[in-house]
Amino acid sequence: MIDLIAPPRRGVSPNDIALAMTGRPYMSYSEISTFQACPLKWQFQYVDKAKQEQLSSAMILGSAVHAAIQVHMESLMAHDRPLTVDGLMDSYREHWKKESGTAPIQYAKGQDSSTMEATARRMLETFMASEHAKPAGQIIGIEESFRIKLADNLPDLAGRVDMITHANDELVVTDFKTARSMWADETAEDRGEQLILYAQGCEPIARELDAKVKLQFVIITKTKEPKVEAIPISIDPNRMDRSKRIITQVFTAMQTGITYPVPSPMNCATCPFKKRCEAWKG
Repeated sequence: MIDLIAPPRRGVSPNDIALAMTGRPYMSYSEISTFQACPLKWQFQYVDKAKQEQLSSAMILGSAVHAAIQVHMESLMAHDRPLTVDGLMDSYREHWKKESGTAPIQYAKGQDSSTMEATARRMLETFMASEHAKPAGQIIGIEESFRIKLADNLPDLAGRVDMITHANDELVVTDFKTARSMWADETAEDRGEQLILYAQGCEPIARELDAKVKLQFVIITKTKEPKVEAIPISIDPNRMDRSKRIITQVFTAMQTGITYPVPSPMNCATCPFKKRCEAWKG
């Protein structure tokens, strides 16, 4: 259990409290969602900085494909020159090698590094053949980092936007996602909270360009015949306010120092802290 942290004192900012808890003077959306899913995993990952015991092959596949797309978009932004699929696969392999060297990889039945690489190639071939490989307008940001103040009683929210483009008086904020199957519109809306919060971080750019912020996911499936589709996300001020209230409750819960496991097939199957969790005494 982490040390109990008292309610904020005069002169102690929420960023100071976050720094005392995790060593970072801010919060990230990943940190918030990790605490919501399993407070003990949050403690292991963000407070204890525990070494991961295993890595999910599906997670590495997703991050490696994402890294390859990033390199492609950076080439477009800097040189207006797309990369070949072979060039993207070089980036994929480099990222896979880097990530896989940190802990043993957990593969699903019938999978290994070769089958994962074949899946990645199919995904990247499909992506490069789609309209989303060369977005309309001007690319003005790739992996753009920012920090925003959601409320006076919360630490800064730090985030990173996959891609920002400017076209037809719109500032388009794109989040690339890999998925086992194509999302329904309702699924995308349910998972759009992070993007909606990030929209606030892009407002200064939008005002400078006199543009309206538009949010979208671009989903790339891991199926035998991959699909690529853009799904727009609506910006709902009421939902943004609700998200801020939820984050306030999460931040308050973090400060109590009370953490516990939340066992479930979804949480535990690929958890990188399984043995540590089993040895946890409370």
